[in-house]
Amino acid sequence: MTRGVLVTAALTAIAVVVAVLLWPSSQGPATSTVHLGRTAVTLTVHDPKQGANTLEIAVTDDTGQPVTGNTVGTVTVELVMPQMGHALPPVTATPAGPGHYHAPNTDIPMPGVWEVTVSLPDIGDAVFSLPVT
Repeated sequence: MTRGVLVTAALTAIAVVVAVLLWPSSQGPATSTVHLGRTAVTLTVHDPKQGANTLEIAVTDDTGQPVTGNTVGTVTVELVMPQMGHALPPVTATPAGPGHYHAPNTDIPMPGVWEVTVSLPDIGDAVFSLPVT
């Protein structure tokens, strides 16, 4: 081996160790709101990570009151990772109170930036960007 190859290998190994040590283990809650006309859809993931996550969805009107019942319809959540060409099957979110829904145990198979589409058939689709560690 040449000296240049050894130096490159050593620097690469050091960079990997530093990246692992500095990589955040918990980024805290991720919350984002998308407005669909007079309706606001808020997605919260408390600690977005590879593996099981609970996605919480709040649907409110322009006065901040929960939107419920037939106005919302069945809430589904679909995750896609466009950079890698991955798409997960849609998950039906369950009601968790007036205007609140959750999709527990939603498995995110790998870290990266995921696109989360929350579909409200009678209102529209809210698209969120979710960075996952």
